[in-house]
Amino acid sequence: MHAFASRCVLLFFIIAVGLNPAVTQAQESASEGQQEPVLEVEEIVVSTSRLPSVEENIYAVPSKVTIITAEEIEQSGAKTVQEAIQQATGIITYDQVGNAFGQKIDLRGFNGDPVTTTSVFVDGVLANEPDFNGVNFDLIPIEAVERIEILPGASATYGKNALGGVINIITKRGGKRHQLTQETSFGSFLRERYTTSASGPIGKVDYWGAFTREIEDGFRDESDARISRFFGKLGYRPTARTDLTLSYTYVKSRILQAGTLRLDQAAVNRKQNTSPGDFFDNENNVVRLTGHQVLLYGFSLDANAFYRRLGQEQFTNSGGGFTADSLNQTESRGGAMQVTHEGTLLSSRNVIVLGGEYTRNDLGTRSLAGSPGLTSKDEDILALFAQDTFNITSHLTLSGGIRYDHDQIGFTDNLSPSNNAGRRFSR
Repeated sequence: MHAFASRCVLLFFIIAVGLNPAVTQAQESASEGQQEPVLEVEEIVVSTSRLPSVEENIYAVPSKVTIITAEEIEQSGAKTVQEAIQQATGIITYDQVGNAFGQKIDLRGFNGDPVTTTSVFVDGVLANEPDFNGVNFDLIPIEAVERIEILPGASATYGKNALGGVINIITKRGGKRHQLTQETSFGSFLRERYTTSASGPIGKVDYWGAFTREIEDGFRDESDARISRFFGKLGYRPTARTDLTLSYTYVKSRILQAGTLRLDQAAVNRKQNTSPGDFFDNENNVVRLTGHQVLLYGFSLDANAFYRRLGQEQFTNSGGGFTADSLNQTESRGGAMQVTHEGTLLSSRNVIVLGGEYTRNDLGTRSLAGSPGLTSKDEDILALFAQDTFNITSHLTLSGGIRYDHDQIGFTDNLSPSNNAGRRFSR
């Protein structure tokens, strides 16, 4: 079956008015006319387009944006991305699987079912799964996170299924000096974490890499987690106008899932597991290549390309003697490109972004227990987008965007050909 969808999304225009709180002006003291010292706060920048080209001061962005830095993550003691962002405005975490590494999130209360309405990006590459748009946060190496940007509200340039908002994750890269660190931590429920990282410069090349091993028995019965992660990134700046990065992520995880409890069950024993044996096995490989080139006359060019391969096994014990065991494999590849122009319009700063992206997804599922079957799906996604940001004054910003998506999906059921059918829809 081949089905395709064409979608055109017009994003609203936003006007933001407010005072920049980055600098608190001096005020005269009530006693003897003394002046209080000026308090200067470090400038915070945020990525406002599909690929991080022109970074904006957070106070000039016409929406509420939350920034969580690597230092704040370390100080909080968060061991997952979900824990790092759980205190942010509009974020709700919930646990349906009885394991802290498998927690799900809502942004602004948008919990689209069965399709998640929050998009998560890692270095410009979508981390949501192509089937039901879910996110396996255990596959994101939190030790490699430089900062997390939470952008609530619909966004044209970031793509479909982002009605709730976008969580944009930027990873670390090597600094100006060589570093080698080893961290070990222990916690409740036999939790252990071991991390070794190294970073530094080699001429015009910089490097950052880390290997992490985490184990935990979990609060619930049979809710263990075993995770191994490696993340490495190489950066290359041949000139002040050119910047290239190449990164590789490998994650192997096995997460046992205790499932949900009824209130009467939780009242008797909150640790019990009513579906023993449930687990999720993941093996994930991701390669990302990004490039930034400053051109003439205020133009710049940004592009990325990626390849991702995810193998999964999911076993579910639903009780009553019924079990389901399936093998899933997902391969995705594609890239995005955008041209940005920063200039002056009517004596005011204006930034326009024009771009496009292409993604190819191939999914296969084989059932080993329950209802045996073999299905496959392929998907081609082509998108075009544009965004303009006009600073009318230093405190007044007008922003708008538009996006067009074209999806083509093919579905095959190798055991029941009658399930093969064609449907056409547009939105």
